[in-house]
Amino acid sequence: MDLKYIKNMNGSTASMFLFSEIGGYGIDGQMFANELKYLSENNVTDVTIHINSGGGSVIDGLSIMRSIQMFAGNITTQIEGVAASIAGVIALGGKKRTMVDFGRIMIHDPSFTNGDHMDEKQKNALNSIREMLIDIFDKNTNIDRAEIDTIMSTETWFDSITALSRGMIDEIISTDRNAENVFDGQTTIAGMVNRANSIHQQLSSKSKINMEMVKNHLSLDAKSTDDAIVNAIKEIENRANNAETENGQLKNSIVEQKTEIDAKVVEIENANTEIEGLKKTVATNVVQNAIDSGKFAAEKKADLIDQALEMGVVNFNKMVEAIKSVPAKITDQLKGGEILTNEKSFRELEKTNPTLLNKIKNTDPETYGKMYFAEYGVELAK
Repeated sequence: MDLKYIKNMNGSTASMFLFSEIGGYGIDGQMFANELKYLSENNVTDVTIHINSGGGSVIDGLSIMRSIQMFAGNITTQIEGVAASIAGVIALGGKKRTMVDFGRIMIHDPSFTNGDHMDEKQKNALNSIREMLIDIFDKNTNIDRAEIDTIMSTETWFDSITALSRGMIDEIISTDRNAENVFDGQTTIAGMVNRANSIHQQLSSKSKINMEMVKNHLSLDAKSTDDAIVNAIKEIENRANNAETENGQLKNSIVEQKTEIDAKVVEIENANTEIEGLKKTVATNVVQNAIDSGKFAAEKKADLIDQALEMGVVNFNKMVEAIKSVPAKITDQLKGGEILTNEKSFRELEKTNPTLLNKIKNTDPETYGKMYFAEYGVELAK
């Protein structure tokens, strides 16, 4: 099929253009309807119809309008500049209706080319068409029938903001163009349509350049379809979502591991505390046994425990075993049966009878050394 109005057919999407007069030598209503049917038969579900037209044949326009309403998929009508007369009616047919910010819609009464010389039959036909158009505006805008009748009679223009407020469109497309500058100096509908067509070509060219940049960025072939671009973007989004999910899982794993590590640290600290307590208990028992065996004075217990902890219980026991028992109190006869002291400690003798201690030191240095160690817990320097 030779396609005249369909452009950019990619997978489930396509674009169609009404950029000429409706009917006559312009856009044939029946041919347009046939191409729209062709899209439906080829599984196209989303169609954008771009409109920039001064109007034309009501009959051709109504054929186009009816084919839009019968399309099974989604149709967006997008006014790219001017939608005047029957073109403005067609623009109302989309499930979604958009308009560039500088665009214009114009509606007026229908007419025949020989309007001043119509017979009664033609007048009745024209009134019937007029009522049909009023019905379309009534069903597809928020303007009541009485006002529709008035604005059709007076030929009324709507800018994008007014069209949006009156329910003629659903969305304004921003182009950063000033409407007065776009149509400056244009006194005819044809001139406005031509100016809008020029702006559309400029914007489309810029869009194509941007799309090429997108394809390059996505590492796609220059001939890639819109569906291929969408799929590539979805793939990137999926990778990003998967990476975010994995990142969240890693964070949770790290938190769990840190919790386990913190618990282990506490467990080790508690074990070390318990071990230190056991070491001190063992050292205390070893020192107490040495004191009970008469090898050390009880007053030195705290210092001896620290010494046992520092040098280790095994080494401390070896040192204790090497020491012969010496009473903490001197009760033995040293010479000739003479009682030298009556159960006095080494320290007491230092205070009360240093002469006796000096005698022991000179006559029996070994005994003196043992007495000294028993009192102070250290060996006497030689």
